[in-house]
Amino acid sequence: MKGQMSKIKCEECNKLCDEYQTLLNKCSMCNTEEELLDWLNNEDLSKKEKRKNADYQWSEFVIFLILYYHSKINKKNLRNESNIHKIPDISILLKIYNNEKENICKLNEHIEKFIEDLKEQKKEDVKEYIQNFYSEFDFCEKYSIFKVLETTDNKIKNVYLTGKSIKIIKNINQSLYSKISGLQEKDRKGDVFVELNNGEYIGISIKKDKKCQFTNWSIDKIMLNVSDKTDKFVLKKIRKDVLDSICDYDTRRKNSSEENRRITKNLMYEKDKRMDLWKEKFDTFITSKYPNIFISKIIDGISQVNNLPFKLFTYNGEKLIDNSKIKNFLEKSKISIIRDYLNFDKKKYNNIKTHFSENAAKMWYFIKVNNEIKYRFEVRSKGGQRGWDNSPQILIFNI
Repeated sequence: MKGQMSKIKCEECNKLCDEYQTLLNKCSMCNTEEELLDWLNNEDLSKKEKRKNADYQWSEFVIFLILYYHSKINKKNLRNESNIHKIPDISILLKIYNNEKENICKLNEHIEKFIEDLKEQKKEDVKEYIQNFYSEFDFCEKYSIFKVLETTDNKIKNVYLTGKSIKIIKNINQSLYSKISGLQEKDRKGDVFVELNNGEYIGISIKKDKKCQFTNWSIDKIMLNVSDKTDKFVLKKIRKDVLDSICDYDTRRKNSSEENRRITKNLMYEKDKRMDLWKEKFDTFITSKYPNIFISKIIDGISQVNNLPFKLFTYNGEKLIDNSKIKNFLEKSKISIIRDYLNFDKKKYNNIKTHFSENAAKMWYFIKVNNEIKYRFEVRSKGGQRGWDNSPQILIFNI
């Protein structure tokens, strides 16, 4: 007689399922997307495919090459027989790159890694991304200018792809490097930079889609703006006390990231009460005691123009955003923070999608702007070897 397969009752619908069909004590029909994503983020990396390197995004390369080609349009070796002024799709994009490969690689030594990512994308997705860029940046074929960026009297002279590393341009354009390197790392925005004939620089922050996050800012650093000396460090202290009750610091420091993830991955789950005091304090600070401090940082995080010595635009694959206009709008708006939690009444907000889950190691909040929910953010561990010993982060997203 064959051994019986182990059965588990789904805690959501009470259906009895084979163990291999369940995850987090729920059947496949009851697991939310949020729970599945969180499980994937916390599972042992050795059991999954190696995570993709996010430092070399295809979208950044696409915009860089469009603008690079545009700035060099009068060079005959860049034109094909049809003498195109607009790049229509990935095939022409790659053709232009191959024609100009030697010069482009001098501007960014990691360019082939961007190409690898590009070749993994669906052709139709890249085509749409390109078409939207030309449309949103108001490309005028008659005068061959992007009206948002340049004029006929002050055109684009040079284009630089920095991506996530500004060191790439240190020996290429010292003036631009000095402008960016003088900023705090969290304020260094822009993945592609254009240099105009008059010496002005414009940065473009590239998002592959509108779901990409705005920030991953440290809560501990934000709390340094609090004047009360006890409150300033209380979240850090609570977190340390919880971690010390699980495992002493010296052991955590020597542990692998996988081991630290294993012993702390449930800390923020609703059923795990060890971080309840931290959650309670944080919620009080952000919604009622120090909301202005957090709202100020949220405005900086969404607009991304804090202390920038150049104009910044954001392109998310669909829309062009003038970051300075976003900042001005938010600074004049009434902003409040609402927790996305068990008792959240989504009917008040057009049945907006909630993200709260009892089985995900996060907290969730909505950002209300002039009585309309426009953004949301998550609070979660940074991860890595030190895990919760590092400050939790705030990650802001569009709705």
